[in-house]
Amino acid sequence: HHLSIATTRMALAKKNAELSLDLSALAKGYAVDQISDILNTYGLSNHLVEIGGEIHAQGSNAKQQAWHIAIEHPDNMHLPQAPISSLRLHNQSLATSGNYRNFFDYQGKRYAHTLDPKTGKPTQHDLVSVTVIHPSSLWADAMATAIMVMGAEKGLKFANQQKLAVFMVLSKDGKHYKTQANRFFIQGQQLE
Repeated sequence: HHLSIATTRMALAKKNAELSLDLSALAKGYAVDQISDILNTYGLSNHLVEIGGEIHAQGSNAKQQAWHIAIEHPDNMHLPQAPISSLRLHNQSLATSGNYRNFFDYQGKRYAHTLDPKTGKPTQHDLVSVTVIHPSSLWADAMATAIMVMGAEKGLKFANQQKLAVFMVLSKDGKHYKTQANRFFIQGQQLE
């Protein structure tokens, strides 16, 4: 009701001046895939492409090993540069969707930047971040966001049905964290 889409001329029109849109939800994953494809076209089969946290690791690093990738700890304000986990990635993409960087506080309550499309309101659950591994960065990006909206229980069920490799970080209080990885993630990755 606050936004109209004109498909004939590919335009968006806001009906409410206070509405803002961020259309980068899948753009980073798409761009990572495109850059990796270009590098492969030029015979550069060993590369790591990263845009805003969306990653594609192709081939091996300078030490002839799979690329070593860290998953950021959600409490990066107090634990700078401390990963919550790390893994080796080879010919795969990794995307993380989380609510620990982009949020706002209103009347003493924290609201996530991820909106539930059913309600139009910020998601309210204990899922702090979701990391998805997939051959396509675009697909990993989309699935991480979708699972973030679903929450841990529904998201894990969906990931298992789709055979997606997922790693989740959960917190009830924003101070204590627990991690959960499904069997596809554990079987396919070398966690460190």
